[in-house]
Amino acid sequence: MMARLLPYFAMVHLALVPVLCSARAPARGIPKICSASDPELNLSNYDPVDPQYYVSNDRQLERICDCTEIDYFIIGDLIGCDSCKQDTLDACRLESITGKDPSYGFSLVITQSPLITSLRGLGDLRGALLGSLTVSIMQNITTLEGLSGITSIKSGDTYGTKIEIIGNPKLTSATALSNIKENFTSAVLDIDTAQLGCVPEQWPAKDKHGAIIRRGPCPANAVY
Repeated sequence: MMARLLPYFAMVHLALVPVLCSARAPARGIPKICSASDPELNLSNYDPVDPQYYVSNDRQLERICDCTEIDYFIIGDLIGCDSCKQDTLDACRLESITGKDPSYGFSLVITQSPLITSLRGLGDLRGALLGSLTVSIMQNITTLEGLSGITSIKSGDTYGTKIEIIGNPKLTSATALSNIKENFTSAVLDIDTAQLGCVPEQWPAKDKHGAIIRRGPCPANAVY
């Protein structure tokens, strides 16, 4: 009797294996569409009258990084995020930013987060930004690797700036932004980073303040 049942048990085992695997595998791939104002995210907001929601701690970063789509994405803002961890950003599932914050016109801001040394966790982000991009006062990033999927910036912030890269003392390369094929004029760029040498070739020599953009050499083998 047992001998006759063995083939049956083997078939059941083989049939169950892929079902169990497929039940676990899609968990990360399930889309999650968010708004920065969602109560579930519980992001910080310093002005209830003129709201702008942003990440100020690592727990908030973990929640927003579980979103595959969001209207705007701000890490740090005015008070920074001293607890935001590299591992948390590395696990980010973000694929699309669909809007901009209603107060200032920012789509993507990363600022004042000293534990973050790389933006590679944003490597799944693709497509156009409707508002501006800011990377500022990031003490330990050296490149903008992770932002190469951005293809366009449709409008600037309230000051007319489309790209702001300021106060990043170790940043040497912004060539990850080379897939943004717009012919930027100086008027839409605010670039003040002491070691920056590698930038997209279509960028002008100076920014909106008349400051020189390319501050140092760009190695021939530079990738990002």
